[in-house]
Amino acid sequence: MTYSLIQTEHLSKRFDLEAGFFARNRRTVYAVSDVSFSIRQGETYGLVGESGCGKTTTARLLAGMYKADGGRVLYSPDTDTSGRESDRKDISLFSSRELKAYREQIKYIFQDPARSLNPRMNVYEILTAALRYSSYWRGEQDARKRAIHIIEEVGLTAADLERRPSDFSGGQRQRISIARGLIMEPRLLICDEIVSALDVSIQGQILNLLQSIRSQRNLSFLFIAHDLKVSCWFCDRIGVMYRGELVE
Repeated sequence: MTYSLIQTEHLSKRFDLEAGFFARNRRTVYAVSDVSFSIRQGETYGLVGESGCGKTTTARLLAGMYKADGGRVLYSPDTDTSGRESDRKDISLFSSRELKAYREQIKYIFQDPARSLNPRMNVYEILTAALRYSSYWRGEQDARKRAIHIIEEVGLTAADLERRPSDFSGGQRQRISIARGLIMEPRLLICDEIVSALDVSIQGQILNLLQSIRSQRNLSFLFIAHDLKVSCWFCDRIGVMYRGELVE
C-alpha cells in the first residue's frame, strides 16, 4: 500500500522586488502562490513550466532551504505509516533534531554539477562531506564502502573516487551528484532540471539510471523540468506551473 510521503498545502512564498536599506517601496512578488500537491512513496511527481514560474522555489521550500510565507509542508517520518493525516508532521514545527533527520531523508540534486561540486575536493571527499556530520557516520572504513558501492551503482568505478570533478564530462559529473544524493539512502530525491544542460543521448542515460535507482530503492522523486516530453516519459504524475500557481 502506497502512502503520501510528502504533501504541500496552499504553499506560498514571496520575495521583495527591491532590497537594501534605501529601497523606497516594499513591493513583493509571489514566486509560489497557493500550491498544493502530494508525492506518494515510490512515485515520481513532475513539476513543469517555463523559466521563472516557481518550480525551483517550490522544490527549495520542500527541501527546507526557504521558509514558507503561507501554507505548510507535511512529511511522514515513519516508514511504516499508514498515510493518515495524523501521521504527517509540519516541517516548520520541527525541532533542530527533527529538521536534521528530515534533511538527511530529502536530498537535492542541482541543475549544474560544475557549480555544485567543489573543484578542490576529490570525488570521495565530495560524497562523504555531509555524511561525516550525519547520523549515518560509522567511521572511515564504512564511509569508503558506502562510497564505492554508490559510485559503482551510478556507473562509475572505485578508481574514480580519487579524481576531481574537472576530470569528468558533464554527464559523469551529474552521476557524481546523484551518488552524493544517494549515499545517505534518502526517501525523496529532488531533481532540479538535472538533464536540461546535457546532450540528448546523455539525457537518456541519466534518465534510465534514475529509473533503475527508483525501482531498486523504491525512491520517491520530485522531477523539475521545462521539457514536457521528458517529464511525460519519466513521471507518474505531472503538475504544470504558471506564474507561481499550479494550474493543471
